[in-house]
Amino acid sequence: MEKLSLSELKHYAHLSLDALDAYCTHRATHSSGAGGQSVNTSDTKVLSVFTPDPSIRAVSQRERSQYQNRRANLEKIHKRLVSLSTPRKVRVKTKPSKAAQQRRLDEKAHRATLKRTRRKRFDED
Repeated sequence: MEKLSLSELKHYAHLSLDALDAYCTHRATHSSGAGGQSVNTSDTKVLSVFTPDPSIRAVSQRERSQYQNRRANLEKIHKRLVSLSTPRKVRVKTKPSKAAQQRRLDEKAHRATLKRTRRKRFDED
């Protein structure tokens, strides 16, 4: 499937979580990790896929219920849609002024002089 355009992403980013749920598919599985018998018997881990663009996915297994994990996934997908729908700021290249360059060079010369005066002179001993 093709990537969504910026206008389509903005459309989906403005939807509420309940409306966004209609565009997602959810699958519940066993949670992984420690947790004893409750992890082995209950399907609380939820995998969610945003169907218009299947590359946008979310997984949650932190909460104890499917509903809470599903809601957490919808929040993650919504946050991702918002971040994708806002264009990146273009960095404006700048360069230091002549005065700033001169100050840097003067400071370097000053540091070099200080270090030079700290050297131990072997021929003076």
